[in-house]
This record gives sequence, structure tokens and C-alpha cells, in this order.
Amino acid sequence: MAFDFATYAQPILKNTYLPGLQEMLPNSTVLLKQFEKETLPIEGKAFKVQVHRGRNEAAGRGAAELATLATAGQQTFMEGSYNVKTQYSRIALSGLAIAATKSNKGSAVRALDSEMKRIFNDTKRSFNQQANGDGRHAFAFWTGVDDASGTNVDDNLGNGTTYLEPTAQTFDLVDVGDNTTLRGTAIVVTRGARAATSTAITWTGTVASSADGDYLVPTGTLGKQMTGIQAIVSASDPVLQAGGLGTLPVATYDDWKAVVLGSDASRQDLSFELIDQLIAQIVMDSDADKGDVNFLHCHPAMVSTYAKLCKDNRVFYNNMTLDGGFKVAQYDGMAFSGDKDCRRNAIYALTPGTIAIGQMAPLDWLGEESGGIFYRLSGGDKDGLGATLYMYGEFICKVRNQNGVLLGINEIWS
Repeated sequence: MAFDFATYAQPILKNTYLPGLQEMLPNSTVLLKQFEKETLPIEGKAFKVQVHRGRNEAAGRGAAELATLATAGQQTFMEGSYNVKTQYSRIALSGLAIAATKSNKGSAVRALDSEMKRIFNDTKRSFNQQANGDGRHAFAFWTGVDDASGTNVDDNLGNGTTYLEPTAQTFDLVDVGDNTTLRGTAIVVTRGARAATSTAITWTGTVASSADGDYLVPTGTLGKQMTGIQAIVSASDPVLQAGGLGTLPVATYDDWKAVVLGSDASRQDLSFELIDQLIAQIVMDSDADKGDVNFLHCHPAMVSTYAKLCKDNRVFYNNMTLDGGFKVAQYDGMAFSGDKDCRRNAIYALTPGTIAIGQMAPLDWLGEESGGIFYRLSGGDKDGLGATLYMYGEFICKVRNQNGVLLGINEIWS
């Protein structure tokens, strides 16, 4: 006897795939694994976070015999506010695929399994790119004025590394001058040859008044993506948050900013002394101890550069295995981790407990509260069923100055 696909498939999605996705996505990459996971209450579409700023001034104060003791002090806090970002992942099964599973439960599982594995991998990649980014989720940057297909793009640092995939993708081109104006809307970009310093692209659609540094974002997402470590581990306010990270502007809370050594405008070679200086500066400028700053994060090109530095100086380094089975290099007892989605020419020194994945609730299915996960595609105008995962959250920082970054480091990759 044939069975109803949607009725049969819903418990598979709910009971088989969803718990695993809720657990795996925040732990699916080495960077996301470092972040704490917190379910936070929301006030006015924002997370409110208490940020520790100052110590008790009455701690450890000497006094003369029988003198009046120092007035009791207290810890001081400020409140950060992080706007909640809405993230969605969708799957769809055609009527033909559904029909092929009508009389075979095993076929239904295989059809769903294929879709769920792919949507998990794609969602994981997007979350990791956002965690490594600055809130814009820029896939590539224009390298000059060019309104006619094609052109060359880069990572805005003179490297050919981009987030572009081999297949055509749809983007908006954003004006780097105001990070608001769109110089191209829903243009379809195809990646070409990738070289050391740039990647060739062609596109269909209209681009007007482009400039060097304009950037591609997935269509309709500008200002809606999560804010990652490029914005958090910085001495400046995030590009898309004029009011400051967590509504705490650097101009008002200068002590809140992260430690930044070096500059992208002036490159220098990597040295052990530079890494030590970064960590020491974080410890001097914050309440962190050296052992708290235990995660060095960079692009694989920088891991290779570090390996060469060790070889040239006849220094042996060990590898280590982190929770989750991630194998990474090691520097002075700290993880030295490479991530293909991390920006180039930089090394981040992170205190993992200071950054969290804030969520209103774990990843879930739209429509589950009404008992119906599946919906007809285009309201029934298309022959198929779809389902949508959603997550309302944002990456939040509770102690920004316990993190730092080395910028402008030469890499051995060319």
C-alpha cells in the first residue's frame, strides 16, 4: 500500500535529522566549535548582553593602622545590544522524486538523506564564512572600475582567494563608499581562472558606476548576515554598524576595542616575537591571562608560513587534536588552526569564551508549531514539496579586548 510522503517524511526530518543538525552546525568547523553556544532572551529584536568593563577599585588597598578603609567598590558593567539576524536554509523535492518514493520507505529515506546532507554542508559553509567575516559576507571585491563583463576580483588584499563557487551564483554589487548603494542587482556571476593575485569573472546583468573595492554579496542579504571575527577582533566599529559593535562605539569605549598589531598597508614577515607580542599586549590590556588566549586562527597559507618559520629556525612544533577531532598545529601550547574561510595575511589570537553564538532558540523547522513541516512549492504552482530550516541569532562578543589580530603578514604562498 502506498504511503503519503509528507506524512512519513516529517518524523524523519524532526526525529532523525533535526537533533543532529542542531548539535552539529555550531560544532561543524574548528572556529564555530570555539564559540560558546547560548540561548538568550530577546528585547526589541535584540540580544542584551552584560559586558564587564571595570574592576572593584577597593580590592587590595593598603591602609594605615586605624585609618578609615577605602569605600567599598564594585564591578562595573555596560550593556551591549546585538540585533538578531534571521538565517534560513531550504530544501525542495520534485513531484517526480516524491512519486518514485511512494511505495518504498527506503527510497524516501534516501531522497531525504541526499537533500539533508547537502543542505547541512551548504549551511555549515555559510555559517563559517559569516563567522570569519565582518557582517557583509563579501564573496569577492572589484579590483578597479569595470562595468562591462568580465573583470578581475580579489579578496581586497591582493590575493586571488574568494568565496566564489565554480557554478554561476547570483549577487548584488555593493558600493564600498557607503556600503548601501547597489551598483548591480541580482547579477549572475560565473567564476573563471584563479591566479595568485586575482580571479577572473564574467556576469550577466547590469553594473553601473563600479569602483575598486566594491564587493559582491548574495542577493538581498546586505545587512542581514551575522557579524564575525573580522568585525569583532578589530580596533574599529564594524563597517555596517555605525553605532559600534553591540552598540558600544570605540569613540566612547576605547578600552573595549580588540588589540590590533600591524597594518594591511605595510607588510612584514612573520616571527615568533610578533606572535608573543600580540598575546602579551592582549594580556596587558585586559583581564585575560596568557592561558586564556589559547586559539590562533588563520588561513592555511599562514599555517604553511608558520611551518616554514619553524623549519628555518630549526624549531620543532607538535600537532594537537581539539575537541571535535580537529587536528591543528601548535604554538607554545596554543592551537594554531588553519581555516580556508579565514581572511589572508593575518593571525587572530582568540579567547574562545569571550565570543558566543547567541540564539533565540536552536535551529528548527518553519511550520513545526502547526504540525506541518512541508509546504507546496509556489503555493501549489510547482510540482513539489519544500521545507525550511531557520535560526534567529547572531555572533556576540562579551569581552572584546581579550582578543587580538596581527595584520599585514607576508605569506609564502604566491
